[in-house]
Amino acid sequence: MIMKGAFKFPMIKRSGGDSPDPAVYCPANGYVNPNDPIQPWIEYPYTEEKGFVKILEFQTNSPNNKTFDPSINNSNRSYNLGWDCSEDFIITGVSTFSIYYKDNSVKTVKIYDKTVNTIITSVDFADDNIVGILDLSNAIFSPLAILSLNDNPSLTEVLFPAEFTAASVSTFRIYNTGFTGILDLRTLKNFPSQLYFWNNPNMTGILFPQNATGSINQIYAYSTGLTGVLDLSMLSNFTTPYFMLHTNPNLTGVIFTSNPITAACGGLQLQNTGISTLDLSMFVTLSTGATIYFNDNPNLLNVIMPVVNTGFISAFRCYNCPNIGYINFTGISTSKASQSIDIKNNNWTADIVNRILVDLNSISVAGFSSRTINIGGNNSDPDSSSGGYDGIAARNSLIAKGFNVIIT
Repeated sequence: MIMKGAFKFPMIKRSGGDSPDPAVYCPANGYVNPNDPIQPWIEYPYTEEKGFVKILEFQTNSPNNKTFDPSINNSNRSYNLGWDCSEDFIITGVSTFSIYYKDNSVKTVKIYDKTVNTIITSVDFADDNIVGILDLSNAIFSPLAILSLNDNPSLTEVLFPAEFTAASVSTFRIYNTGFTGILDLRTLKNFPSQLYFWNNPNMTGILFPQNATGSINQIYAYSTGLTGVLDLSMLSNFTTPYFMLHTNPNLTGVIFTSNPITAACGGLQLQNTGISTLDLSMFVTLSTGATIYFNDNPNLLNVIMPVVNTGFISAFRCYNCPNIGYINFTGISTSKASQSIDIKNNNWTADIVNRILVDLNSISVAGFSSRTINIGGNNSDPDSSSGGYDGIAARNSLIAKGFNVIIT
């Protein structure tokens, strides 16, 4: 139920004949017509005497042209939640609601709960114009399995409970925000299957727990302010991993687990970063159409490719990397239709071009359509002897097997 009224003091009403000073008695509206109805005085419902405790307080500047619609779901007694949303909005007995504020000024929202062992399973404050810090450190938020804080450009920090206790955590969404500094997830007991942190230009780092359980599907942390090395070495249990870490120019390295990842990887997107060395040797299993992108990395010197046991790369992009050396493709398979290997504009000499063409020819057979190798641009043309490899013969053999090989 949504109640709107005066909760702190009753309204003072004067007749016109008393000639009150509007600045004293009614600064917002001037004189009050004695014949107009007024809102009743309503007793404030959230007091300790009534069994309520405040579990969360935060600020929002939600404007008057969009809904403010936060949601907190729990597995028991949702009717015990109470919301004081400022502007005399008092909401009781619901886990979610929608209201319009009168303007975009900063309002304080307070959430109350009765002391009845409430188990909160999800918090959805997406696009609710949260301002500043959101403090979820209260132990009542420990069972969280879903957290949605995306699209809050003025949200600068999130504080978490001392320990997350949910047996299964689904999704953490903290993207398109003003989050500033390092996101500390070390209190997670179980990894969320989906971690979405993109478009956070002021997020400089992410800390993961060392001994959490659970499996991860996706880590999307692109277009952020990630700085230095991102350590993912403690993450080893995946289902269908997909990493999107591109467009992070201050990211200088990514450390994956040293153990083989046997879950089928769907994609690795690491383009437009400051990475210098990239070890992908642990990705021994790929999906049937994996995408691997690390193009436009001006500092990239070396890539260690995996020896793939199962799966295929449908699109491989490593172009516009002027300092990269030889890449060993012999561990992958080209026995797939509709495959693209784009390795142009890497300033490669003829010996590197020759060797890569020989490698690709050695792992390729005929019988598959729509396969393209682009090794052109500012790379040298292949020849018959540089580096001890015959690039011209290798290219001709690839063409005979049905490849389109571009060298210009």
